[in-house]
Amino acid sequence: MRLVAIMAAALFASAASAAPDASRVGTLAAEVEAKGRDPVDFVLAALESHELVVFDEGLHNAVEPWEFFSRLVADPRFPEKARYVFLEVLPYNQQRHIDAYLDAPKDDPSLLFPAFQNALATGWNYQTYYDFLSAARRANQALPAERRIRVIGVGPASYWSEIVSPEDFARYRRDGFAGYDHDMYARVLMHLSGFDGSARGVFLTNTRHAYTGLKKSDGGYFWNATTYFRQWHPGRVYSIRVNAPFLEVKKAGDEKGPTLGSMAAGVVYGWTRADGGAWDAAFAANGDRPVALSFAETSFGSAPYVGNSMLSAAPGQTMADVNDAVIHLRRLEDWRQTAKNGAMYTPAFRKELKRRLPFAHPGEELAKAMEAEGAKTVDAFIDAIAAPEPEAPLAPAQTLPPLD
Repeated sequence: MRLVAIMAAALFASAASAAPDASRVGTLAAEVEAKGRDPVDFVLAALESHELVVFDEGLHNAVEPWEFFSRLVADPRFPEKARYVFLEVLPYNQQRHIDAYLDAPKDDPSLLFPAFQNALATGWNYQTYYDFLSAARRANQALPAERRIRVIGVGPASYWSEIVSPEDFARYRRDGFAGYDHDMYARVLMHLSGFDGSARGVFLTNTRHAYTGLKKSDGGYFWNATTYFRQWHPGRVYSIRVNAPFLEVKKAGDEKGPTLGSMAAGVVYGWTRADGGAWDAAFAANGDRPVALSFAETSFGSAPYVGNSMLSAAPGQTMADVNDAVIHLRRLEDWRQTAKNGAMYTPAFRKELKRRLPFAHPGEELAKAMEAEGAKTVDAFIDAIAAPEPEAPLAPAQTLPPLD
């Protein structure tokens, strides 16, 4: 999550690239026209035949996926199909705060502050998540108690009161996240009663946790939360990729045009489009209207796999090896970066941040982080972290290769 946030902060000029293959675009555009469905209708149909629908939002800080998720839970048909919404980013031991907010007589976002304050060392301040929970709460107002949507945090537990040294923080990061994906799998499965047919839900996560069957070069799977579901409970889960900027990973020397720079020795990262731009060209040919398509029923799934594990994936892996469908919401160049919530940085939380920061940034790391923000004191650094921000154009979307 932190890596995506760092990369999304950089702006680079678009790289020159070849236009997508016209024949491929024509085939895909015809399939969008003939087989594309309204995204909400598509998800509700998927819930008819699967206990769990997993969404790969693409980027945590993008607005468009979360606006769609809010529309989904607001649809009166949704609670007839599914009872649960699982969130990757909220620690499971913060559930009481989510429940308190959803059950409160009035919409009081401050009830959510502890959950988001404890999600990361410096808090999780994306306004889209607050807006989504508000949409779920509004939907519940019209429902009897036994049919209300339950929003469940399934991320690793946070124990900030137990962290009093850099060593404690390092141990928390190492041990607390060691079984990240399997723990999320187990918690979702528990709430869905082991897939006994009594409950259904949706899981809102990102790319690294939504792969169904991507294989490594040695033939083994990249095991993540959705891989556990797909391989151990075939037919019960359906994974949908929201069409967003795709992370592209290349060996140094293979890249063309500007990149996000080297994040590891001999490796460079950048943002690109799926299928060499053919997906986006096909959506554009159909007016970029919101649409959902099944990989099993169209040629979209045959696109080469592109993503965070592409350098170590087995040859020939396709998008059908990682997801079951795609939802396109709007032209990628028009995507937005979420506003940031400043209200959650209460005086008490600012005091807690002052305690946490030396653990989260041990040694010279804190001084370097302060320098990067132009802060001369820890209080000024906290001011920078806590500053609210408005919506803005999504940086990765501004760096994508052109379609022509």
